[in-house]
Amino acid sequence: MSTQTEVFASTLKPVINDVMNGFESTVFAYGQTGTGKTHTMEGEIGADLESEGIIPRSAREIFRRLEHEKYLESEVFCSYLEIYNEELSDLLSSTASTQTWSAAHNIDKGKVHKNDDPKLEILESKSGPYCKGLSLAKVESAQDVLSLMTKAQRQRKIGETKMK
Repeated sequence: MSTQTEVFASTLKPVINDVMNGFESTVFAYGQTGTGKTHTMEGEIGADLESEGIIPRSAREIFRRLEHEKYLESEVFCSYLEIYNEELSDLLSSTASTQTWSAAHNIDKGKVHKNDDPKLEILESKSGPYCKGLSLAKVESAQDVLSLMTKAQRQRKIGETKMK
C-alpha cells in the first residue's frame, strides 16, 4: 500500500512540472465504487498534511512554485466536474463567483456566471477536450482550493454498492 505522499510524488509531481511549463493537464480517477478514488484524490481535507490527497497537495505545490520570481504574473482557476453513472455534474455551479469555459476554450474574463443550463457536454476543440458550460472559479491560494473542495463535496453524489 502506498502513502498519499508516495502517490503524489510518483503521479502528480511530474504533471505539475508540465503545467508550470505552460501545458494543460487533466488528472482523474476512474474505477468501481468503493475502491478509494475519493481518498486518493481528496484525502481528508483540513486534516494533517499527511492525510491530504493529490488535489490539495497539487494546489499547495502549484502556489508554492508560483512564489518564484520567474513567474511575474499568474491566474489560477479551478473547476470541479463529477461524472457519476455517465451523468456530468458541475460541483461549483452554485459558487457565487464562477465563470465558464467558452467554446473557444478561453475564459470569459470579467463575466460572473452561474451555470443556468445544467446540461454539460464534453467536446473537442483545436486545443483539446473541454467541458462546455463547466464553471471556473478564480483562486488566489491553496486554501481557496480547499475551501472550494469542501463546498463541492456537499454537492457530490455518493453511491453505495453491495460488493464485499
